[in-house]
Amino acid sequence: MTNSRTPGSATSSPPGPAPARRWSDRRPKRGLLAATVAAVAVVDQVTKIIAVDALEGEPPVDVIGQWFQLTLLRNPGAAFSMGTESTWLFTTIQIAFIVAVAVGSKWLRTPWPAVSAGLIAGGAAGNLIDRLFRDPSFYFGHVVDFLSVRGFAVFNLADAAITVGVIMLAAWIMFSSDVDELVGDSADEDDGDEAGAVAKRDDDQLDADHRERGESGVDA
Repeated sequence: MTNSRTPGSATSSPPGPAPARRWSDRRPKRGLLAATVAAVAVVDQVTKIIAVDALEGEPPVDVIGQWFQLTLLRNPGAAFSMGTESTWLFTTIQIAFIVAVAVGSKWLRTPWPAVSAGLIAGGAAGNLIDRLFRDPSFYFGHVVDFLSVRGFAVFNLADAAITVGVIMLAAWIMFSSDVDELVGDSADEDDGDEAGAVAKRDDDQLDADHRERGESGVDA
C-alpha cells in the first residue's frame, strides 16, 4: 500500500473562525443613526399635522374606550406638563442633546446603540421642531400632544420614541458585552495616548541633551 503524499508535505488544516472585530476596528453606524433620527422626526411631524387638522376644536375620540383617546393638547413644558414656564430651557436642552449625539456618534459602532440613540435624538428633534416653529413664537413654541392614556399622560410619537430608545439603551448598557469592549478599547486608547505623550517628552529631552552636548563641544 503506497502513500500518495510526498515526504515532507504539510497537511492543510481547515481555516479557523475569523477573529472577532474589536470595537475600535468597527466603523461608526452614522448612516443608521441619521436614518433613524430622520424617520422618527418625519413620522412625528406628519402625525402632528394630521392630529391638528382632525382634532382641533373637537372632543376626545375614543380608541380603546376612555382608557386610550385621541385628544389635542399643546404643551409648553416637558413630560407631564412640567416646567410650563421654562419653554426656552427645554428647547436649549434638546438642541444640546442632538449636538451631543452627533458628536458622540463615533462610539455607536453596532446597530443596537445606534438605533437607540437615533430614537431618542429623533424624538428630541420632533419636539424641537414644534418649539422652534409652532405658536406662540420661535424658540418658545408649544409641543403638540394627542395620544391620551387615562391616568397617565397626553403625549406624542416623539415622546414614545424617546421612551423606547431609553429602554433599549439601558438594556444594551446592562446586558451587552459590547459595553465592556467599548470601555476596554477606550482605556487602551487613553493608555496609548499617554504612552505617546511620554515618548514624545523623552525624545524632546534627548534632543535637548544632544544639542547641549554639541554646544559644549563647540565652545571647548
